[in-house]
Amino acid sequence: MVNSNFHSGVIFVLFLIAATALISLEGCGSSAQQPNSPSPVTASETMTKIPVLVQPPSTPNPSKDWDSLKSRIMEHGDTIAYLRLRSDYTHMPPDGFLFWALVMANKYDYVPAYCDVYFAILDGHSCSGHDLSPIDSKTREFALDYLRTADRKGSAEAHSILQQVTFP
Repeated sequence: MVNSNFHSGVIFVLFLIAATALISLEGCGSSAQQPNSPSPVTASETMTKIPVLVQPPSTPNPSKDWDSLKSRIMEHGDTIAYLRLRSDYTHMPPDGFLFWALVMANKYDYVPAYCDVYFAILDGHSCSGHDLSPIDSKTREFALDYLRTADRKGSAEAHSILQQVTFP
């Protein structure tokens, strides 16, 4: 037999959904503007009024920005600095970022970095998708080891990728 508290909960949730729908529909039938009500705001106008909390990565200044990011990664395992550096490296050869992914994975056990090691190796070998055939067997095993570690540590991304990996 189903618990009566369950039925009460379901009824309450349905009531909330209905009340929310009624409130959102209130006034939809009338296109006339009330005399003292504010004019409707479009989505684009709303977006311009929202303060930006996260700035997109700027063009990196290696002499200042990168030195600071790299220092914060090495000394503190700063994940924000790591993510910023990863973003900056997306427009550059992957071999330079591999070192930083290894630092964050090995020294600080940062799970996303284990996947980044895998991706940096794939990018460095110009692999198509998750076809590892262009990679020599030792490097392939190295990349897969990091991917498997990410999977063991709970990375859904790594788990999904392991289902797609192909090699001879």
